[in-house]
Amino acid sequence: ADELSAWGLGWAPDREMWETLLRRRAGQMFALRSGFWFYDISGLMFNAPEIYRSVADMMPLAERLAVKKPFPWRPSAAVILDEEGLLYRNMLGRRKMPDEMALVDEQLCLLEGSGVPFDIWLIDDFLKDPSLASGYRTLVFAGLYSIDAPRQEFLRTLKAGGRSLVFLAATGVAGGCREGTGFELTEKPFPAAHKVVAEPGVSDKMVSLMDLGATASILGVKSGWPVQFRSVTRHAVKEEPGQRVLARYAEDGAPAVAARQEKGWRSFFICDAGGLTPDFFRRIVAESGGFAPAPVGVQVNMSGNFISLHAARNARFDFPLPFDCAVTDLRSGRPVPTNGRELPLDLEVGDSRWFGLKEVGK
Repeated sequence: ADELSAWGLGWAPDREMWETLLRRRAGQMFALRSGFWFYDISGLMFNAPEIYRSVADMMPLAERLAVKKPFPWRPSAAVILDEEGLLYRNMLGRRKMPDEMALVDEQLCLLEGSGVPFDIWLIDDFLKDPSLASGYRTLVFAGLYSIDAPRQEFLRTLKAGGRSLVFLAATGVAGGCREGTGFELTEKPFPAAHKVVAEPGVSDKMVSLMDLGATASILGVKSGWPVQFRSVTRHAVKEEPGQRVLARYAEDGAPAVAARQEKGWRSFFICDAGGLTPDFFRRIVAESGGFAPAPVGVQVNMSGNFISLHAARNARFDFPLPFDCAVTDLRSGRPVPTNGRELPLDLEVGDSRWFGLKEVGK
């Protein structure tokens, strides 16, 4: 539980937890070929020499991986962020916008525990080069509050090939929702309740981060209002023919999660941040014919020549390798035996494993 709470905040109460968080983030950096800032909010923690040493110990591997030529392989899922939209806060006159903290710091952290590797892009990248979307079977949109004509056209090109499009909280709320997503939203002002309940027959977990925040408050009152100030306007999908409602708000039965199955593609609208749970996301990716190599509770970050696995749960499973390759344990430097195109794994909570991949014949 401590580690799960630390995924977003980065809170490390002791050195063991710090080492665990560092391994998880370092694997993510190596796979993405980019970095994270470590910010010492207390002003004291980074004075500890062991923290410097633990970072320095990872530098030789980071330097070896940095010079490797990128391998032309990508995950089958991607999250597309609207950089401008995520800067909007619902306070100070933007009450219709859900808080970006809930979408990025919390919702995306949930997806990291899905057992599915995914890329992260900005919407501007795709508008400049729409071919970037090729190969992705599942695309998740976050912070896309405004869908103008160029964005509508881009979304239209994605609606084919068995692809799944997932629209997170308030997509299109500032314009273009119907045209871009095929859904229409309704609004209910504060203090609308955010508790979400799955429809009968739906096995996926359905939650709302705004409802979970109601279990505590800075005032010590279990009203959740201080948290709900981050998402003042509650959105729901307007119920229409052709939709399947997967979850509703307990307060009034308004649709909180809905799906549409179209010819050759499908879409989902998740009205509250957190509604795209790890289990739900993994199922969407798998059903779309995508790459979902690990069980829920294991974070997978990988490129074509590197795999990072971090376990938030005990997990014994066979990891399907994306192509014929030789596998090396990057900590020991030793070859790892495989069972054909599968890598047998037995992970305990807190384990981090890093593997190098080399395509057979290369």
